[in-house]
Amino acid sequence: MKKRVSVFHCIIAVFIICTCFFVFQNINAKTKYESTRSISRYESVLIYEGDSVWSIAKTHLQDEDASDDEIASYVEQIKSLNHISNDDRIYSGRYIIVPIYQQNKEI
Repeated sequence: MKKRVSVFHCIIAVFIICTCFFVFQNINAKTKYESTRSISRYESVLIYEGDSVWSIAKTHLQDEDASDDEIASYVEQIKSLNHISNDDRIYSGRYIIVPIYQQNKEI
């Protein structure tokens, strides 16, 4: 009976250690990605008919592998920078400011 309890505790311990390892690896990978990017400049972008903040963000993020979450975060930065709320529309012929990121060499 004691041997079964000991084996059970070992299995639980290994499971907890593996779970912690994967959680910390994921957090570390995200931190590395975010820390390799810095704003190098701001651009004034002319809004054309049919443009959305999302389409402008996707064009100017300069990361072909960007996930939807990363694009959504960039959209929020653009909205904040230009004082655009969720209900505000953008209009063709106007300009918005977009942060342009520089990819650092170090990863």
